[in-house]
Amino acid sequence: MASTTAPSPVALPRPLLAPAWHTEVLVLGMISYSFLTARSRHDRMPLGRPGLYAFTICLEFLFVLYVFFGIRSRGFTLRQLTGGRWTSIEDVLLDIGIAAGAWLSIMLLVGGIAIAMKLNSPEKVGELRKAISFMMPQSRLELGMWTALSATAGICEEIVFRGYLQQQFAALTGSMVAAIALQAAIFGASHGYEGWQRMLLVAIMGVLLGVLAWWRKNLRPGMMAHAWQDLLAGWASRFFPH
Repeated sequence: MASTTAPSPVALPRPLLAPAWHTEVLVLGMISYSFLTARSRHDRMPLGRPGLYAFTICLEFLFVLYVFFGIRSRGFTLRQLTGGRWTSIEDVLLDIGIAAGAWLSIMLLVGGIAIAMKLNSPEKVGELRKAISFMMPQSRLELGMWTALSATAGICEEIVFRGYLQQQFAALTGSMVAAIALQAAIFGASHGYEGWQRMLLVAIMGVLLGVLAWWRKNLRPGMMAHAWQDLLAGWASRFFPH
């Protein structure tokens, strides 16, 4: 009898989450906004920092809403981007522990790179303080709104970058390595107000958060680590200004 062998499995290509033009418009919009914020003076906004925080929170949710309508046209849901929900208290505690470890690892690595780049020198620190002073909280009201903004950024930006863009680029390129690198580059470019050296550090953070999302197959630890970093940055600038 002639022997037969089972055909080797063929990896199916990843489906696009949304049309390619949808991704192009999103990336163009974020980069354009980053360019505008790098050139404008937000401290002259009529409503001050509270108005800036409220506007940014709304903008973050608008980006997620744009992603939602894009993926819905292809039959995908936001829950698929985030990796589903918790099913037990053990899942919650596990994600909190992973988020804490990831945050500490990211801060040590990025901090080490910043020191190697001599970004901790008084001159560079002064430049950074001048660049971001317009958005750092100074009052109790602003601290409260900064806390809300940090939570919003942690959730929304992880959905947009590590959820939508990372999976979309993986489908477009056929490579998760390329997908992580591309979304991280855009993540860094979206922080134009910090200057190109800090944008590079943000991009490195985006790579690490992208690897975390790929490893865990969900965005929850990354959301928490991202929110913690933003929250601590604002509170530290308020109580330890020097």
